Amino acid sequence: MMARSVLIVDDSSAMRRSVRQLFETSGWDVVGEAENGEQGVQMAEKLRPSVVTLDVAMPVMNGIEAAKQLMAEAPQIQIILCTAYGSDESLKRVLRRSGIHNVISKSEASQLLVPTAEKLSVLTEFLRGTL
Repeated sequence: MMARSVLIVDDSSAMRRSVRQLFETSGWDVVGEAENGEQGVQMAEKLRPSVVTLDVAMPVMNGIEAAKQLMAEAPQIQIILCTAYGSDESLKRVLRRSGIHNVISKSEASQLLVPTAEKLSVLTEFLRGTL
């Protein structure tokens, strides 16, 4: 799998479309899209992207549960949580305790999502020993 690959997990098709556009215009390979956390975890385990973007509030399995499962089963995959509640410090504390350090507000996604993913993909390459 190439280093700059991303899986987009969000229950909003409009949000998935705009996130896909952000990554594709920056030269990333969007390996797939999922509309809930359960589907996202299954796809991530199969596709092994370097980065997964997860919405927090989704049906079937929310982004926090999906992130915990991914961290346990595929720790080399970097996770970015995108949330409408991104400025909520108490939520950020809960997420950090879960091991999730990359939380981006959906309102800031257009500026912050790709640069954050760029940094994480370099980290992934380093951890895999390919850098």
